[in-house]
Amino acid sequence: TVELSVLRRFLRNPVGTFFNERLKIRFDEEEENEDLEPFDMGGLPSWQLRRRMIDTALEGRPLPRDVLMAEGVLPHGRIADLVLDNAQQRIGPVLGNISDYAGRVPETAHVTVTLPDGTVVNGQVNAWYPGLGHLSVTPSKFKGQQLLLMWLDHLALCASGRLESDEVSRLVTGDDRAQQIPFVEQEQAVAELERLVRLYFEGLHRPLPVTRHGSYAMAKKQSSGLPEKGLEAAAACWSPDSDWNRDSDATDVYLQAVIQSGACPPHEAEEFCDMAW
Repeated sequence: TVELSVLRRFLRNPVGTFFNERLKIRFDEEEENEDLEPFDMGGLPSWQLRRRMIDTALEGRPLPRDVLMAEGVLPHGRIADLVLDNAQQRIGPVLGNISDYAGRVPETAHVTVTLPDGTVVNGQVNAWYPGLGHLSVTPSKFKGQQLLLMWLDHLALCASGRLESDEVSRLVTGDDRAQQIPFVEQEQAVAELERLVRLYFEGLHRPLPVTRHGSYAMAKKQSSGLPEKGLEAAAACWSPDSDWNRDSDATDVYLQAVIQSGACPPHEAEEFCDMAW
């Protein structure tokens, strides 16, 4: 049996999973939440404020200013209005993209899928809205890994028969992006899920040539009919001077350990293109 939570952890950091599970090595590093962004507005945790505003909107209830003031979420004085206005402006597009879900009660879908080789995938998927499908929403900017994790949950829902043919999985991010994955036939979903499980087991035996950003960049170019640009995009994700800045793939401590052992950067490996998410 493989738990969905284990597969999610693997997809977040495949090479880290090899070190943690196979070698029993865990580097001392700051715990990272892939969804969080740096705080702003003079130290106010604005991400948490926007997250709460989104959650209350989904519940179909208001979030009064005086409640936030009483809880100490907002600073005193005129700056409170500035902070609140800024947060409301930033989540405005998000709220527009989730309006169909507002006021509805989400459920937790318990899924069990038996793969052709006998492996059982078991777990649960949160934020499943009957009649609409699965929703993943964040005030943060879009990252390829968010889409990958939603794809895993989507496959589990379709492979287990929990998702109906008129339901979808929807990812909404704080940079006014909304991506939707349509229903996948059960047989195809099982096959795709089996592929991910095979990669997981393979990743327990060796560090796979995959990266958080580069593999998504490669897959995106492939799906756009530009495979020749894929490696170029993946290489850019490896560079600290790229658009990924300090969050480049090269800063991953587990990948650094693999490189120090004599391996080439993942995007230079022959298997990289085939393993791109």
